[in-house]
Amino acid sequence: MKTPSAPGPRHAWQVIDYPALETPWGVGGRARPVLGFGSKDDGLRFDLSFIGPGIDADSKSLPLPRKGELHVSLVTPRGKVAPRCGDEEIGAWIGDSRGTSGSMMFIFPWQANDLSDAWIEVRLPEITYWLAVPYGFTRDPREPLCPPASGLERPAPPPIDEDPGRKARVIPWDHAAYDLGLITKTWRLSLTQSNPFDAATVVQLYKDDNSQGLLSWSLETPKTAVWVDRPGRYRVEGIAMSITREEDGMRRTDRFKLNRNPGNDGRFWATLVVSVDGKEFPVVMPSSLFKYTHGMPELPP
Repeated sequence: MKTPSAPGPRHAWQVIDYPALETPWGVGGRARPVLGFGSKDDGLRFDLSFIGPGIDADSKSLPLPRKGELHVSLVTPRGKVAPRCGDEEIGAWIGDSRGTSGSMMFIFPWQANDLSDAWIEVRLPEITYWLAVPYGFTRDPREPLCPPASGLERPAPPPIDEDPGRKARVIPWDHAAYDLGLITKTWRLSLTQSNPFDAATVVQLYKDDNSQGLLSWSLETPKTAVWVDRPGRYRVEGIAMSITREEDGMRRTDRFKLNRNPGNDGRFWATLVVSVDGKEFPVVMPSSLFKYTHGMPELPP
């Protein structure tokens, strides 16, 4: 795939995390879904990770998905998209005597450069999970930002079309992660953005030096702030909720809630700005991550 070279801002996201899915396989019968892990060069990647026994345990009795028991598709308003490549069963288990993990990976081609709804359909023998994908995340993030979609508002329900006796469950996304990299010679900055109803931003500062233990990070400095900026339109302020020293001494976590943005002005791109002691670090993201109610799809009746 040719990498776009047009100038302009890009949507440089890392991953979207979801709640665990109940499955008939693996230890504990649960699988962790992650969207977007790894390089974005090959397409939209979706992983399902299962917990296995320790390497010293007898894994022959561990229930595993057999060929044809699990189907994963990307569903958009234009139809259902099969993965370009995907695993039909779990490969090698990785870990040690305390426990192992095994994954199934599926890669989908990037879709149209727009702000359309999308779903990951995970079809198991007795239930189908519909994982909501926030709009703006099925397009190639290396492309120039697409135009706003003034005629679209809150995401629509999934196109569930199942037999009456078959179970279906809608799974909302939990948070989207962004890595802003080094902001000093020794500090890294990252954030996660959630929007279950009211949007929230979790900012994390990281450094390798924890020589002062829990006091390696101060609660007073540096000062952080968060806001969403839509040039020429408005600015949505973040409200500081808490500052937490993490127990490893290397991380400080600052939590913010965003004021509501209930306007009926469609779907669009804006910039979330993280300020650290007055220095600003912008992150381009779609309004699905911060606009009031736009992170949660309408549910089917």
